[in-house]
Amino acid sequence: MIDTIDRATSYFIQKQLRKQIKEIWREIEIIRYDICIPESIKSIEIARLFEVQNDLETELCIQEETSFSTFLKELNLNEMDVKPMKEGYLKCHILSQIRPNKQNTQTRASSMGFIDNFPDPLYNVANSTVPLSRSRHSFYASDILYNRKREIQIELAILSQKNKLSNEETAHRKKLICELRKLNS
Repeated sequence: MIDTIDRATSYFIQKQLRKQIKEIWREIEIIRYDICIPESIKSIEIARLFEVQNDLETELCIQEETSFSTFLKELNLNEMDVKPMKEGYLKCHILSQIRPNKQNTQTRASSMGFIDNFPDPLYNVANSTVPLSRSRHSFYASDILYNRKREIQIELAILSQKNKLSNEETAHRKKLICELRKLNS
């Protein structure tokens, strides 16, 4: 019940801040077009209102970021084996965590030296037996390629979010792009 009250209070505060920002913009417009007010007083008053508007915008951003972070924490994403990748403060991508099972990773690609989209479900190198069904945790060769492509894309997305890349990061980015091109061809 307390969470609901906190959410309602947070929403109400955000709504009030937006309303105050609109009011300030209305006041700025009135002052700007009022011919009775001298120019020197207009510029001082408009500058003061811009400062107030900036403070309100900052407070609104803090409120939105706090409620967004709280919302992400309440989702319990770890229980679903996914993790959030924040993009900025108010945008988030939900990514599944890649956790291959180390016991059942024998694939046709690693045993035969080639990659195939159609692995043989009857071939098992480790036990030299004929399994009746494959484990749901084992990977096909195409899954390994897909997972590597996905890892590269995630790394490139993280690098693209940075404002400035170091020389090492730029070289790493070029290496990742070349590897992704090789995997796609």
